Amino acid sequence: MISDIYLIINYIMTSSSLNTDIMDLLGEALYKACEKKYNDLALKIINMNYYTLNYVNAKDNSTPLIIACKNKMSNVALNIIKNYHVNWNMDTVSNGSTALIYACENRMHEVVLEIVKNHYIC
Repeated sequence: MISDIYLIINYIMTSSSLNTDIMDLLGEALYKACEKKYNDLALKIINMNYYTLNYVNAKDNSTPLIIACKNKMSNVALNIIKNYHVNWNMDTVSNGSTALIYACENRMHEVVLEIVKNHYIC
């Protein structure tokens, strides 16, 4: 199943333009990849389209960054943080916690430092 998802992503990557519906689906795919702890798939999605990083889950207001920090996915979280197209909103709270809180709780030191030093959060 994961290999099928990679094929779909590769097909989308070769498209000349991405419409809003596809970008929304990719955002949800990134969220689900973080939720299921599929590091490689999440990184592939991150690297293909920066608009997917702004996805917010309507049920609990969580984002791929929040889920990555909650699930101790440091490499994924760092790739999201370092992407300057992310809509930084540290007020985004999922079940009372932000990405920074989850990163602190999970002792993700490098992620915490990147979040704190990122100029979009000031």
